[in-house]
Amino acid sequence: EDLRILKQACRSASGMVIMVGPTGSGKTTTLYAMLNLINSPSRNILAIENPVEYELPGITQISIDAEQHLSFANTLRAGLRQDPDVILIGEIRDEETAEIAVKAALTGHLVLTTLHSRNALTVIQRLKNLGISADLLSETLNLIVSQKLVRRLCQHHQGGKTCRNCRGTGYRGRTPLYEILELNQPLRERIREHLTGVALLEGLGDLYFRTMKETAGLLMEKGITDKRELLPHIENA
Repeated sequence: EDLRILKQACRSASGMVIMVGPTGSGKTTTLYAMLNLINSPSRNILAIENPVEYELPGITQISIDAEQHLSFANTLRAGLRQDPDVILIGEIRDEETAEIAVKAALTGHLVLTTLHSRNALTVIQRLKNLGISADLLSETLNLIVSQKLVRRLCQHHQGGKTCRNCRGTGYRGRTPLYEILELNQPLRERIREHLTGVALLEGLGDLYFRTMKETAGLLMEKGITDKRELLPHIENA
């Protein structure tokens, strides 16, 4: 169901999909996967990044260059003249970039981007702090995903310190721990009413919100990782 919600948001004609998470949490990798879902010759896709991490065939990618006075804001402004259908913005860092991104989402562009915020619920207040009105947020936000990476259990570990695959740690590789919030009409109305935090969600029974704690439970049920690894990540989620 999470994947279906994600695909649905990526195939929207307009609006914003926002990824949040700490540095090194796989945000860019997830955004690239979203672009690959919708990449086709019929869609004009523009990616503005700092820097371009991987080349994506069929997508126009522009790397931000501070020495050439290329910021996210002025590069985005220039890129909109190409009339893209989809825009990836590596990160919304300032009020100017936030304003242009929201206006693009409001005028028929699908915007995928990242933002520094603690979790999915704090994204709305963070964008307000960047000067975006509650009305604009309620009209443009489609989906918010908060992501971290946690260690996977080693499938070969038998205890002790002799496992060559994980060097005795019990873990090998990483997997996403995430929460996903899909905006619906009742939630949009609450944003316009300037509610914040958990007050946004109270009584919204039909809202799709997979919390990080719920995802952690699924990862443990499937034997992908364990409570010891997950606990530090979900205590303050």
